[in-house]
Amino acid sequence: MNADDFSGLAAEAQAVESAAASDGAAEKPKRETESPTPTPSSAQLLTALLVPTFRVLAPAWEVTEPECALLGESYGAVLDKYFPDLDIGVEFAALLATLAVFGPRWGKPRAAVHHRATPG
Repeated sequence: MNADDFSGLAAEAQAVESAAASDGAAEKPKRETESPTPTPSSAQLLTALLVPTFRVLAPAWEVTEPECALLGESYGAVLDKYFPDLDIGVEFAALLATLAVFGPRWGKPRAAVHHRATPG
C-alpha cells in the first residue's frame, strides 16, 4: 500500500463516520421533546400558595378556596404579562405543593391528643 491508498482510505473512513454520526443524531430523539415535564400555570401556583397562607396568617378572615383561586388567576395573569418566560421549575412547584398541603396543618398537633377521664 502506498500513500495514495492511505489517503483514499482515510477519506472513505471519514465519510462513513460522518454518515453514521448524522444517522445516529436523526434516530436519537431529544429528551426534552420525548416527555416534557408539565409545569403548573402561574394561577395554579399562586392559588396553591394563597390557600395555606390565608389559613395560617389570617384564619379569622375565612378566605375560601374559590376566593384564593380568583386571586391566583388575577395575579397569575399579571405575572404572565410582566414575566412571560417565568419558569419556576419542578423543584419550586414541589415546594409550593408541599406548602399547600402542610401549611393549613402547621399549628395542629401531629398526633391526636387523648384526654384521660378524671376520677370523680
